[in-house]
Amino acid sequence: SKDADSYLWDFGDGSISTEANPKHTYIKSGKFKVKLTAYADEGCSNSIEVGDLIILDAALFVPNTFSPNGDGVNDEFVVTVLNLKKYQLQIYNRMGENIFQTYNIFENWKGTHKNQDVPVGTYYYVIFGRNIHNQDVKYTGSLTLIR
Repeated sequence: SKDADSYLWDFGDGSISTEANPKHTYIKSGKFKVKLTAYADEGCSNSIEVGDLIILDAALFVPNTFSPNGDGVNDEFVVTVLNLKKYQLQIYNRMGENIFQTYNIFENWKGTHKNQDVPVGTYYYVIFGRNIHNQDVKYTGSLTLIR
């Protein structure tokens, strides 16, 4: 309500605030219903409930295949990341040699090593990061490069 003179925010995790524009940090992941009740001098109130607010520690989408063949489709190994404050991607070949590394979330692997195309086959990734709770996390897996 634009004429409200007091507020009650319920963040759905047991925390509340009476500030008009509060900041709130969730300390665990989960699904939360956020509710704001605004009160006016006349004793009337309005409430609004935000749908479901979903807080994730970190979300990653890592493809399992890509095809750096210049056709404009899946030409780069693209990792999509949410809620990581720090990020490092490493790519290894079957011999365990680190053939690609970046700290830039927007830098994708193009299927090359030392400016040469790498062979078709299985490669391994390691993703290091720091989540919204300042915990270090590590994700590993494999991917298939086809041309």
